[in-house]
Amino acid sequence: MAPRLSDADHEMMKAMIQNGEPTKQIAQSIPCDPRTVRKAKARYRLFESTKAPPNRVGRYKKVTPYKQDVLLENLAQYLTTDRTQMVTFLHDEFEDDVSLSTISRSLKDARWTRKNCHPVAQQRNPELRDLYLYKLSKYKLYQMIFIDESGADRRVGYRKKGWAPSGVTPIQVGRFNREQRYQILAAYTQDGIELARVYPGSTDATLFKGTLSSSCYMAADDGRSRKPMCAGAGVELLYLPPYSPDFNPIEEYFAELKNFIKKPGPELSELFKKDFQAFLQACVDAVGKRKASAKGHFRHAGLAIDEYMEQVP
Repeated sequence: MAPRLSDADHEMMKAMIQNGEPTKQIAQSIPCDPRTVRKAKARYRLFESTKAPPNRVGRYKKVTPYKQDVLLENLAQYLTTDRTQMVTFLHDEFEDDVSLSTISRSLKDARWTRKNCHPVAQQRNPELRDLYLYKLSKYKLYQMIFIDESGADRRVGYRKKGWAPSGVTPIQVGRFNREQRYQILAAYTQDGIELARVYPGSTDATLFKGTLSSSCYMAADDGRSRKPMCAGAGVELLYLPPYSPDFNPIEEYFAELKNFIKKPGPELSELFKKDFQAFLQACVDAVGKRKASAKGHFRHAGLAIDEYMEQVP
């Protein structure tokens, strides 16, 4: 029995057939029997390949490729559709009754997975967003400071998931009364946290003024009371467009900070019990030193990293 042709031989034979080479010349180039070449040409006319398609084993799929494409188009429009609604959709469109497991297999074959949706406000104004990006392009990014505040109390450190035997709900005992809430006012640059303050209560003008530094450009959410203070400190203030937190890299910093608070390590875990304000300040400093994370947050916000080059006279 003659040996099977390799994949490389099949590719070479297919190319020669496409070029219209005669059977004898193809057989000499591979090399193989001319009868093999004639069979390969017949398969190419039928399947556009020198190999015959494999024989299918098992039942045919209930959700055909066409039905799958229609289902995915519907999912692209209605993102939050659950599997029961998908079953109803296929029945209404094609009068097919499929099971939930069939829907799951079809989505798995298409490599579609269920994940958290990224919310976007309908009130966004594209013109204001474009205007903001235009104004931002006039500045060097190493001069930019993004300022925002976030609140936290002890509940932010509680983990919501725990281990338990199958069929048993884990129970976590804790204090659910309202505790002292602390504010985190941070100034964020492409190299990390420039300055951060952790304090109880709310933010006033004195605390905000302490975060300002001269010869910089500051981006913040809408707060008209800040403009006089910025002008007095030699800071040019640029407001973020409404409903556009994706333009502010400090939002991703706060998300990373809250994840860190839940897994701070053994040393900071003891500080969490003794002095929560000091614990928050330590977490803010630890995450704020991550330069690689800061640059990633700025890139995710659509900002190109600028390296500061000191001019030599």
